[in-house]
Amino acid sequence: MLEWIRANPLLTFEWILFYAFFSAVLGMFILARVYKKKEYWKIGFFFFTLSVAIPFAGLIITGWLSIYLRTRRLRYQNLEVESIDLEPLYLSFSKTERIFGEGAVQVLLHNDKIPAEKKIKALAALQSDPNRYRLNIIKQALGDRQDEVRLFAFSIIDKFEKRLNVKIQQLLKKFEESESEDKKVLIARDLATHYWDLVYFELSDPALQSFFIREAKRFTEYVLEKNFKDMPMHVLAGKIALKEGDVEKAEREFATVLETNARRYDFVAPYLAEIFYDRHNYAATKALMTNNARLRYQQQLYPLILLWAGES
Repeated sequence: MLEWIRANPLLTFEWILFYAFFSAVLGMFILARVYKKKEYWKIGFFFFTLSVAIPFAGLIITGWLSIYLRTRRLRYQNLEVESIDLEPLYLSFSKTERIFGEGAVQVLLHNDKIPAEKKIKALAALQSDPNRYRLNIIKQALGDRQDEVRLFAFSIIDKFEKRLNVKIQQLLKKFEESESEDKKVLIARDLATHYWDLVYFELSDPALQSFFIREAKRFTEYVLEKNFKDMPMHVLAGKIALKEGDVEKAEREFATVLETNARRYDFVAPYLAEIFYDRHNYAATKALMTNNARLRYQQQLYPLILLWAGES
């Protein structure tokens, strides 16, 4: 192609002019209904100039880019790294403080001078991802002096409770109608979790709480009878045993999880540490709280770990 252009420079230039003239006429024809007739020559001149300039501008840009890429040198440094010890890094992170966290919302809800609109917005922010702590804050708003705030807080709690109850009813129907044992195990797993949620989030009436605990226990035992290796169900069984006051069974369940799945250490160890502490076995409590560095990354446990480790 380049050899043909060098051999026929005049013909190449004529082809560029023809291309530019054709582009100008085409642009004028397409825009004829938009602009007035006296503007046609401006449109044609613009497209003609653009079409002529593009090939030369493209050559200039291509040449500059080729020279730049050819002369540019990248500096690489090969690092031979076998392993990285991340454990000491937790001390190097800078301390950050939350400005608008749950604590700020709690102070806002207890301030009688704050308008109802702002309190409702704060409650709406808490309902997006409900947990036990956030629901407790929402429950505190039930005693607010402003009717709008009390009603909105009640609607959040009521909606969350109804959603759980509807889900439980749907799962119970599926559990009764299902003929497959594998499906019944999966459904029972969800039922045990939802029944426990009603107890854990303190949404159940005191008169019904014992019933929900029994149902959560019944479905948990059903799952473990079919699949003893289901570690999350062992954790749930341990929580239920603690709620019922059966400390020995809770210890067995949590110990089973630690022996079978060491990756859940940071989740189960605090429960076992609490059991050992109640028995005045402080050496075992200290060992559980300080032998795993991952526990330090849990915000609520970090002060306790520093205490048991003797750090300030």
